[in-house]
Amino acid sequence: MITQAIYDLLNVANITVLVGTNISPVVATPGVSLPWVVFNERGVPEDFKKGTDSTHSIVSNFDVQIDIYCEKGKDGNGGFLECNTIGDAIKLELDGLTPQLIGGVNIEEVVLREEQNIYDPISEAARQILEFNFRVRP
Repeated sequence: MITQAIYDLLNVANITVLVGTNISPVVATPGVSLPWVVFNERGVPEDFKKGTDSTHSIVSNFDVQIDIYCEKGKDGNGGFLECNTIGDAIKLELDGLTPQLIGGVNIEEVVLREEQNIYDPISEAARQILEFNFRVRP
């Protein structure tokens, strides 16, 4: 899995200035005030031929969902303005990422696939969902 690489990509100054250390995999840290950034991943290996010879290589495609939760009454826009600001900072870091080694993972490509704003009734927060595809080589 690529949890450490995702955390390292999100734990940078232009994102932490907006959310502090409230970045975590799977669930938000209990007792931490909003805003939160929570991410989940799911990976699928893919076998393909590389080049003109018959050698095979394995890449993995990871679907990564990043959820941003913001206080609903904080910005006069139901919290969605703050969510969009944080989301824009995350998209700037991730979308179109060039090949590099991060957190011990060879990331080849990152592409934003979907974006959605919703109200989350459980947390009573504005929520932005960003879905990315990460292509990773061994």
